[in-house]
Amino acid sequence: MKLPSLSHLAHQSTRTFQRFPLTIVDAIIGTLAVIVMIEYPTHEHPRLEFLQRVALVAALGVPFFTTIVVTAEKFGWEMRRRFIAQLSGVMVLVGYYFSLPGNVYETDLLHIVRYSLFVIAMHLLIAFAPFARKGEVNGFWQYNKTFFLRFLTAVLYSGVLYAGLAIALAAIDHLFNVDIKEETYAELWTILAGVFNTWFFLSGVPENLNALDGVSEYPKGLKVFTQYILIPLVVVYLLILYAYAIKIIVDWDWPKGWVANLILGFSITGMLSLLLVHPIQERAENKWITTFSRRYYVALVPMVVILLLSIWRRISEYGITENRYFVLVLGLWLGGIVIYFMFSKTKNIKVIPISLCVIAFLASFGPLGAFSVSAESQMDRLTTLLSKNKVLVDGKVRKAETQLSFEDEKDISSIVKYLSDVHGVAGMQPWFDTLLDTLGTGDDTGNDVRSNRPKLIVALMGLRYVGEWETRATGHFQFSASKGEAIDIHGYNMLIQSKTFGESHTGRTSFVIGSAQWSLSTRPDN
Repeated sequence: MKLPSLSHLAHQSTRTFQRFPLTIVDAIIGTLAVIVMIEYPTHEHPRLEFLQRVALVAALGVPFFTTIVVTAEKFGWEMRRRFIAQLSGVMVLVGYYFSLPGNVYETDLLHIVRYSLFVIAMHLLIAFAPFARKGEVNGFWQYNKTFFLRFLTAVLYSGVLYAGLAIALAAIDHLFNVDIKEETYAELWTILAGVFNTWFFLSGVPENLNALDGVSEYPKGLKVFTQYILIPLVVVYLLILYAYAIKIIVDWDWPKGWVANLILGFSITGMLSLLLVHPIQERAENKWITTFSRRYYVALVPMVVILLLSIWRRISEYGITENRYFVLVLGLWLGGIVIYFMFSKTKNIKVIPISLCVIAFLASFGPLGAFSVSAESQMDRLTTLLSKNKVLVDGKVRKAETQLSFEDEKDISSIVKYLSDVHGVAGMQPWFDTLLDTLGTGDDTGNDVRSNRPKLIVALMGLRYVGEWETRATGHFQFSASKGEAIDIHGYNMLIQSKTFGESHTGRTSFVIGSAQWSLSTRPDN
């Protein structure tokens, strides 16, 4: 096989850049932002917040700009319309940049969750946007097959290239005593993943999308992988879940919450396997695929019922959070997909990515979105608990006069932590005269403000903060001291940190009390 010349590679790279200029420039900008953050410790760089937001928006822009280009090519947009579409894309991303808080990673978690929804929606959008019109189902499949295989190839090439270059750097470091910083390896991976991987992937995106509907080529390896690995795994999962369903009926016990994730994972794996063999299901030798597909969706019906019962039980007991919202919505979506593929005559596979993309966008904002519904649900629970225990009276919190039950204190602590971490303290602020945003900011103990603030809010209520894993039967206490430090515990002796490893280890710990130096020894026989 003749290797491509450097001039050919340069020509291909230039051609890819001319085709996807905004995508590649966007990837380079995001990569540079990450490299600068790696090079400088987070507390030293004056533009950390700016770099964080640039990196996040740039990562979102890669699938967004790519979608605009392939959609424009598929529908034959003229240059003026393409320019307007790409300019609009830039303006949308700039607007989203300014909507992000200063330090994304140290503020309410809802911004990260919403960003994750946008990333998922963008990758789903690129999967169907050029083939959103009616028909061309085979072209839609061939297009996504090419994207999928190209992505795997790009990841493989990037991984091998990184491994080779990283070993080369390590060899230079050790053989020639050249001081290569640890950050260099992270920066190398960032460049390969951000720029090389993106550029290489884009160079394999088919140019004539209109011709894909007439392509009948099907990779033999894909059929083998699906028929002998994926589908057998689906059958194994199905048997396990049906055995669990029988156990539920026999024990007459509600399903556990985690089973919802297992059912969703099983269902998605099954649908993926059916999507992978979709183009060849009508061939005479593959009629079993049609039969399996029909029976698979019928078999999903009781699984959907178990999933919805499982998540509804959690919601009825603990209210809605983002995670439960997503599981509930995905459960309803799965039920709709099952009904569609059971009774629809067309059975259009485009329905799957299109519906998921719409759900991801709708769940990310608005009064019926995940964040509004979850915040309202948990605020209602907290209001009910505080009012019942006469801690919230006439819209104001007053310190509890009586000891609350352990369960109520734990529920209150859990809700306050959730609201503080995910949605911020604005919803609870009207109940207090103290500014909740300032709690913990003047703490010089080194405690993280985010983890400390819920405890301080609960303390303002006159309640004891109960941790997530704490139980009523807790009978032990834990203290800690820095190595080499002895601290005073009133009513007890000194607390000293001493560590030994293994029964045969003889350990010695030195520490200071007052002006005296002490030493504590441990021997395996004593």
